[in-house]
Amino acid sequence: MSDRLEKIRKKYIGTFAEKQREIEMAWGNKDIAHVHALMHKLAGSSGGYGFDKLYKLVYKTMQLTANNQVFNQEEIQQCLQQIYFILQTTYESQSLE
Repeated sequence: MSDRLEKIRKKYIGTFAEKQREIEMAWGNKDIAHVHALMHKLAGSSGGYGFDKLYKLVYKTMQLTANNQVFNQEEIQQCLQQIYFILQTTYESQSLE
């Protein structure tokens, strides 16, 4: 990976803590439209930066919140927990570098 691309990727990872807080707040407020919008935004960027597992979870959550409805709350919660874990551990591992 080129140095320039690696710097951009690290800057992106630096936003993970804030992304997690935004998602947690939207989900806690039962703002499904905002959760869906955040997932849509995260799907585009995570796939572009090579976070394939994160992308798959985010895409699944997008499907579960389509049309601003909750199709399976338990499944969404499980996806969100996995998304939080990836965001947090990736952010923390970069912070240790």
